[in-house]
Amino acid sequence: MSRSNFRGRQVVWAGLIGGVGGWLLGLFLRTIVARTPTQLPSYALFWLVVVLAAMGCLGAMAVEAVRQLQVNNPDPAYHRLRQQRQRQAAERRSRRNPPT
Repeated sequence: MSRSNFRGRQVVWAGLIGGVGGWLLGLFLRTIVARTPTQLPSYALFWLVVVLAAMGCLGAMAVEAVRQLQVNNPDPAYHRLRQQRQRQAAERRSRRNPPT
């Protein structure tokens, strides 16, 4: 059985950072809504912040987990395809910006 290179601690850290980012965005939006003439119940603003923090956390964890899984993919054909794409992108960049 091969050892996995998946680092769960890194995924959790990404989730915490994403959750804090979502929480800050929720506070920002709550402040904007509070300064408008629109009247919303306080529980609606509370749940706005909670949902944005949870979505930021889950989104960041998903992105980090998928990134790690892509890097650790054991299939050589997958990595060969990625290398071909990177090479093609580098060629396109060099054609757009020829050396002077």
